[in-house]
Amino acid sequence: AGWSWDDLECLRKDLSLGQETHPIPIIAQNQSSATQEALETARVGNSLKGFDYIPDCLFHPSATHTGGGAGDNTTHAKRAPPPTKCCKCPGDCLTNPTCACVLRNGSNPPYNKERPKKG
Repeated sequence: AGWSWDDLECLRKDLSLGQETHPIPIIAQNQSSATQEALETARVGNSLKGFDYIPDCLFHPSATHTGGGAGDNTTHAKRAPPPTKCCKCPGDCLTNPTCACVLRNGSNPPYNKERPKKG
């Protein structure tokens, strides 16, 4: 059956670094307007505090999304099987029910390399 909410909760604890003003670490299988609104709230709220969120696929990190520590999204990969398809986030995680995505704090390495240029 793929990942479970217990797996996602475990990953959520791993991925949250305690610096987000509006932490929304896990997005999965939800296209509701409430989710969209929450994402925007998190994006705006955290950017004001100097944090940017970078969407990343939970079980299929790109080549640039590697590293260890609290932000390592492969910590529980063996316990939580990956979705059936490699997903492109954030789009696929809102439309493809087999995808699970995470929002990372873009102010922390290695994700700060991918922060969009402002202005």
